[in-house]
Formats: sequence, structure tokens, C-alpha cells
Amino acid sequence: MEFLPIDISKHKEYVIPFRRDSFIISFGTDKDFGDDNQYLDWLQQQYSKNPKGFVLVVENNVPTGQLELTIK
Repeated sequence: MEFLPIDISKHKEYVIPFRRDSFIISFGTDKDFGDDNQYLDWLQQQYSKNPKGFVLVVENNVPTGQLELTIK
């Protein structure tokens, strides 16, 4: 298993569905997810504050999830 820093332009096809899925799991729906570009903008802002906290989880060269860790 690898933990790779998220590269938004390179990993966009993975991070959007993973984040949307987290809404469904957490809230039962993704209706409050909003626009994909809003999420990508938020992700870029958060990543610039804490790049080590946003990683793609890859197993056997297949992205299987992501971690988004923020400092409160």
C-alpha cells in the first residue's frame, strides 16, 4: 500500500468520486456535495496549507481511497 500526495490535475478522476462517496457513506446522500469544481478549489486551498495531509491511497497500482487530514 502506498500513500501518494494528491496531485489534483493528475488524480482528479479519483478524488472527486472518493469524496462524493464519503458524503454518501457519512450522510446517506451526496446532495450537499456541491459542484465538482468547488470541491477541487477547496482541495487546492487545503492542500496548499497542509500538503502532507492529503494523500491518495494506492494498492497494487490501483487507487483505492484518499485521506484528507486538516489541522483544527
